[in-house]
Amino acid sequence: MTDNLILPLACSTTTLQDLWLHFALTCNMPFLTALRDTIVDLFQYFWLGSSWHADQTRCLYYSTLRTLEDPTFLSRDSLPPKEGTDTIRLVIVSDTHSRHESLGDLPSGDVFIHAGDTVMKGRVFSAESQRRKLESFNAWLGTIPCRKKIVVAGNHDQLMDDIGASATQALLTNATYLENSTCSYEGFKFFGSPLSTGRSNNSAFQSRCLADEAVEKLTDNADSDILITHGPELLLSGVLKQPLLHVWGHIHDGYGVLRPGETRFGRKVAVTSVNGSTMDTKYRPSNAPLVVDISRRHVPPMTSTV
Repeated sequence: MTDNLILPLACSTTTLQDLWLHFALTCNMPFLTALRDTIVDLFQYFWLGSSWHADQTRCLYYSTLRTLEDPTFLSRDSLPPKEGTDTIRLVIVSDTHSRHESLGDLPSGDVFIHAGDTVMKGRVFSAESQRRKLESFNAWLGTIPCRKKIVVAGNHDQLMDDIGASATQALLTNATYLENSTCSYEGFKFFGSPLSTGRSNNSAFQSRCLADEAVEKLTDNADSDILITHGPELLLSGVLKQPLLHVWGHIHDGYGVLRPGETRFGRKVAVTSVNGSTMDTKYRPSNAPLVVDISRRHVPPMTSTV
């Protein structure tokens, strides 16, 4: 045991983080579970910058009806009205990592979308602690002034992966939870998947089996209008026939809006692409929520992805 505890101490600037994570992952005796959760909670509280808050007064606004206009930061109290009854307003965030309340009061809209990573390093917490975090997240969902709320999971959301879609939906009573599945609002069809890829130890919903299922289910629902995935998942976005929007997160430095023909990861995107990551690369809640108006009156043209 001593050797195991000393090993992380040889790791220069990351020693404290490694030590706490080592403790969290190896200390599994029942009477120490609560202590383990408390210690990791405190570590993350200070590591993530407890006093750091996202921009609580503005949002990044974009309309697919006005594709020649750049996405613009606007006050949440002075957003333009929707253009026409066939337009819906989306309020989008992702990667809140248990810091959802740092966003402040969100703007009102028709559909709220959270594209995954509701918690931070869910794998290091007990199931009961993760459940409490999800209950807090669900209570926050209930305060958001949108008619419909949609949530997908992310690679940090270990409990959701462990308990399955039905049990997750039972916990998230204030939202529709999508796991390679669909829902509709005012004639718009949404497909959501928790799929992502990466090399971190936080690997929920990253199996080959889930990826194969996502392709199969999306192929069966290729008429979906809005694709929501945790990762960028270019493969999935190419399955849809004529999508209006792709919402994702996971890549914290990918925050913002890309229009058709603009480049992501060395490839031109074929559909308006929105990354809603709240956290920056240092896991500080730095980015404002996005508000996107979409309508069938202007469908962004499909362009080559080469």
